[in-house]
Amino acid sequence: MQLAKLFPRDYIQTLPTSDWRHKMIIRSYTQKRELLGFIEQLLEFAEIQGILDKEMITRLTGRSYDDFRSAINEIAIAEFLLPVGSINWNPPGRDLHIGEFEIIPPLHDPIFVEVKTMFESIDVQMRNMNWQKLRDVAHQIHSPFVIFLEFMELPRDVVPNRFRAWLRRNVDILKGQITSLHQEQELIFEDHLGDELIIRIKLKLIKIRDEDLPTECSLFSGPEKIETYESVKQVTDYALRQLPNTQPTLVVIADQTALGLDEFQMTAAMFSVPKVTFRRGTHIEEESSSVHYDLAGIVQHSIRTRISAVGVWHQQWTKKITRTLTIYHNPLAARPIAPELLRLEGLTQLVPAGKGRMQWIPSAPD
Repeated sequence: MQLAKLFPRDYIQTLPTSDWRHKMIIRSYTQKRELLGFIEQLLEFAEIQGILDKEMITRLTGRSYDDFRSAINEIAIAEFLLPVGSINWNPPGRDLHIGEFEIIPPLHDPIFVEVKTMFESIDVQMRNMNWQKLRDVAHQIHSPFVIFLEFMELPRDVVPNRFRAWLRRNVDILKGQITSLHQEQELIFEDHLGDELIIRIKLKLIKIRDEDLPTECSLFSGPEKIETYESVKQVTDYALRQLPNTQPTLVVIADQTALGLDEFQMTAAMFSVPKVTFRRGTHIEEESSSVHYDLAGIVQHSIRTRISAVGVWHQQWTKKITRTLTIYHNPLAARPIAPELLRLEGLTQLVPAGKGRMQWIPSAPD
């Protein structure tokens, strides 16, 4: 299916500029970068696989950015894993729940794959939404300044009209007070919402030119990273509702940079905080250390023996598309996945290597 047919330009332009489809697809129409070809490659794959039905098209093209992201992640991960074996879409899972797909390697049991896209917390989503609103307001006001924002208190969404009037008034005042380049001034925007709720935002205005142009706006400090330990557990618990009892299972968590699912956080969530043991010999070259886990993480519960492994999917939507999958095998899995089945470019695995020990193959992820 052609990209222009699925995502008409007139419709995409109605989406918020923070929406991935608006920022990337609109640019791709004119610049023909790698991203355009990659999206069309995924759509072609979905069409060949017979999953580009009405439901999938609705998820891809609807106004919900989260629905789009989760759908595109499922398609991209399936395409990535296709070399492992043929794909059976929407197989029956546990208690008749339907899962994403199963990979059927030659001469091996099928691997049930459940994809879960992790989204920002409600607080982070609200900050990101308000950041976009305030950025748009600032850009409408012409001034010699660049503005850096810091959200101090944000119990509700900012009302753009109130912020616009306040900012316009203060910009006019500061234009007469700040006369030197790189001179700066801090201000606090407050909006009382009643019930003792106060929106409080710190603004740092820095003069960067002599003429008035659309005011630039950046975040002075971004939203905090959410705690990943509990998030990984919640996502895994939710996947358990769809995982069958009788075949190897792989839960793939689609991550984004803001969530920070790095090696330390994932091993701590899966197994435990890594324990390092040092051994000293009679000579310096005989000194060594090893890492082991006491399996006090999510794999300790007997019900989670149904999970063979948990993967973390990283996909960078930049000029150069990069995709990697990091898989953490469950040493207590009732139906383990043979690591040799998953030897793909861009895929690394942490596998059991003795009691309480794990090792990376082929090597630790970057």
